[in-house]
Amino acid sequence: MTNPQTGQHRTGYYGFSWTYLIFGWWVPLLRGELAIAALHFYSRSSRPDSGNLIVSFLYNSQYRNRKITEGFRDLQATINRFLDDHNAHSKPFEWVANPDKIIAAVRRGHQI
Repeated sequence: MTNPQTGQHRTGYYGFSWTYLIFGWWVPLLRGELAIAALHFYSRSSRPDSGNLIVSFLYNSQYRNRKITEGFRDLQATINRFLDDHNAHSKPFEWVANPDKIIAAVRRGHQI
C-alpha cells in the first residue's frame, strides 16, 4: 500500500494473522500503532488468551482498513486503475511470425 501524499509504503496483510496469534499486542506496537497496541495490551490483561485467536482473524483487515482511511491506496485499487488505463489505450495483438516456419521447426525439433 502506498500513500500518494507522503510517499510512504506499508504492507497490507490479508487473512489470518499468525504473527498476532504468536506475539499478540506486540504486533501493532511494532507496526507503529501505539494507541491500538495500548488498547490490545489493556484488553489482553482483562481476558484469557483465547481472545488472541479471535483477534488473529480480524487484525489484518482492521490494520489494512485503518491504513486506507489514512490515505494509503490498496494494491488492488492501484492494479485496477493501471488495467483500466491500459485497456483504454490498448492495441490489438498482431501475429508477425510465419506459422509454417514454426511448425517445420517443431517437427525438426529445433528452435526457429
